[in-house]
Amino acid sequence: MCRGDDCPLCEAMALEHDQDRYGVTLLRTESSLVRLSRNQRQRGYCVVVSVKHVVEPFELPRDEARAFFDDVMAVASGVRRTCAPVKINYEILGNVVPHLHCHVFPRYADDGSPPGPLTLFAEPPVHLPDEEVLELATRLRAAILRDMGGDAQELRFEPLQREQLPALQALCEACSDYFQLMSGSPPSSTEALSLMQTVPETASPAGKRLIGVHQGRELIGALDLYRDYPSRKLAWMGILLLHPKLRGHGHGAAMIRWMIDWAREQGCVRLRLGVADDNARGLEVLARHGFRPTGERISRVSGARRLVLLPLEREL
Repeated sequence: MCRGDDCPLCEAMALEHDQDRYGVTLLRTESSLVRLSRNQRQRGYCVVVSVKHVVEPFELPRDEARAFFDDVMAVASGVRRTCAPVKINYEILGNVVPHLHCHVFPRYADDGSPPGPLTLFAEPPVHLPDEEVLELATRLRAAILRDMGGDAQELRFEPLQREQLPALQALCEACSDYFQLMSGSPPSSTEALSLMQTVPETASPAGKRLIGVHQGRELIGALDLYRDYPSRKLAWMGILLLHPKLRGHGHGAAMIRWMIDWAREQGCVRLRLGVADDNARGLEVLARHGFRPTGERISRVSGARRLVLLPLEREL
């Protein structure tokens, strides 16, 4: 493991998804992977993992070591501003997994051992509800990005206008993996126009909302939503697109939460969507946000692909 053979943290670097049973990925930098632990006995407890497999910090070239510790400091500062601990501890151990990583432990006056180090691993873990963990992750991510000098601009959700067709088409082409999954072929040259105009056969055009998700001036995502479809008091999500370069940073979770709030504001009591039965990642993410299978299976031919859609619903 010191050589990097069968190293679980090296394997974590290769994961495409942003959550697993150990934690939530807050962000990835050139130097590190920043994770919010699922064990939140100490609210805000994070781990900063070196992108490069080394055992000791001094094994990194000096500029890379400086960048790694800059990330640790940015995480600690973000945790302090978000969770207001009285002190922060830093632990670089690596006795079980010898891959450079730093535990960032917030300390609180009532945490049980003020004079000494934490006994986090000897205590029962505290696993918060998924929604609470995701809400904390969103706040921490924004705070840490501000300290890193990165783009921590809030996401902006606005109806897409016709003059934004070129930006929407560029987004569709960037998200070609989604179209390959759903239709077996890349997006067409008129994909954006189709997305803007197409309405399911029994849906009312007045109930359609095509929402653009912006960060600064950039269109990074889109939501195709319907009110009172396929029946009254039911909301439907047709498409969720998120630019690949921004996946794994919590934006997808923020889009799902915004969509849930939107459906409630429309007076709907349930939110429904369909996921391909072989899209394990999508099913996993949506389950964490309270979506459950309805028990239906819808077979259809979409372009060059035969797929089975699993309808999922969430009570609002």
